[in-house]
Amino acid sequence: MSNKMTFVELQNHMNLKKQAGQQVKYTYRSAEQILQTFKTLDSGWEIALNDEIVTVANRIFIQSIAEVTDGTDKRSSRAFAELADVPVLNTQKGERKQMSEPQWTGAVSSYSRKYALQGLFGIADIDVDELELEQQAFKKKEEVKSRDFNTEIMNAASKEQVLQIAKEAKQYGQGHAILDAYKAKMNQLEEKTNEPS
Repeated sequence: MSNKMTFVELQNHMNLKKQAGQQVKYTYRSAEQILQTFKTLDSGWEIALNDEIVTVANRIFIQSIAEVTDGTDKRSSRAFAELADVPVLNTQKGERKQMSEPQWTGAVSSYSRKYALQGLFGIADIDVDELELEQQAFKKKEEVKSRDFNTEIMNAASKEQVLQIAKEAKQYGQGHAILDAYKAKMNQLEEKTNEPS
């Protein structure tokens, strides 16, 4: 006997994180991953996916409809993905298609289904921890904009401090901008070290 969930409970259980791919360096979420998670739940809901080819303004799209029902309540979501030409790779031997036409159609369908499923289950496209990292990176960039690395270098008391500030400046693409101040301060500290006591 299934433990029947409300739709809100189902959505909460479906809020899955992105996973790292085997052949790519980034994390992502796929239609297959979402469906696999749904199947592991004893929710009392059934799911159906349907694809349809539609034309909008002379462009061809795959429309995916994701629908769940518990026998009484029914919820659905739809998403679209354009079925454009197969992408072409430029190689030393010339141009070649990344996939065959059937493979490309399947990839576009999977993409459309993923967004229909994400809409249905209220799965955010960006994970909460991913969003926090983006916000931290943005905050750091804003802090860097307000920093005057040249003045910091000229006010540094030791070579170690100069090196640390220069390292931070380089991390944020300011390496060339602080080069003159870096050389001048390092020469100044060197002369100070060589002064007779």
